[in-house]
Amino acid sequence: MGKIYALSDIHGCLSPLKEALTLITLKPEDRVVFLGDYVDRGRHSCQVLQTIMDFETRHPGQVTVLLGNHDEWFCDWLFEPENAYIGYAMNMGIETIESFFTEHNFQAILNSQGDAPNIHVRLQAIEEKLRENLLNAPENQKLLTWLKRKYQFPRYVETPTQIFVHAGVDEEAGEYWKSATAPEIFTCKYPFTTGKFYKTIICGHFRSSFVAGDEGYLGRVYFDQASHYFIDGYVNKSGKVPVLVYDTQSKQYTSFEKIADTWHEYRLNERSN
Repeated sequence: MGKIYALSDIHGCLSPLKEALTLITLKPEDRVVFLGDYVDRGRHSCQVLQTIMDFETRHPGQVTVLLGNHDEWFCDWLFEPENAYIGYAMNMGIETIESFFTEHNFQAILNSQGDAPNIHVRLQAIEEKLRENLLNAPENQKLLTWLKRKYQFPRYVETPTQIFVHAGVDEEAGEYWKSATAPEIFTCKYPFTTGKFYKTIICGHFRSSFVAGDEGYLGRVYFDQASHYFIDGYVNKSGKVPVLVYDTQSKQYTSFEKIADTWHEYRLNERSN
């Protein structure tokens, strides 16, 4: 019996991810669950994915990587463009896509297609060129194979007392949540749910400070005093990726806070399982 670590909503922010990983010292009986949203908003999505893949490689059998809605949108655009979120590439996904290219190559593609008859045709051609180059670049093959495999995996991890998921489950279904939850709810649930559920739910997606209604939870874990731990620390504003720790022996939940440049582990209030 060991510890379960959970992280979520990294959003292309490489330095906060690396700092969070320094707080994790894995023993053979421990495991780590990443809850999704590794891409978009920040400028280093490719490097974030690479770091998580490398971390999983160093700890075989101890790491689970779930996808969030932003990861799904990127994968849809990349692997199943016919199902892609309209406008993803030229809006929220542009920095994610750019992170896979050198600045020179990216700008060269953006400046191409100058002879297109109109802006719509030009943007479509640029998008197709970006996808083609990203998919075919030799240096991307290992990472994209890994990402495509994660894209096909389930969107939750269940233990006897917990559910780890990006956004949430259909709690009205009670113990039948696995069969009753629509696929999009696992990654795009809205609004959030608080209160009692028969299992503890650990999720990201919703900024902890928003759920708490308290900016003091920016960059921190929020527990609703019932059954939910929200671990999206709004990294693009806080500069922090919260780490939730569950000790399977003591049944205690802890996290970390930084005081005077030093990280300290602190105990969270928890329900008894």
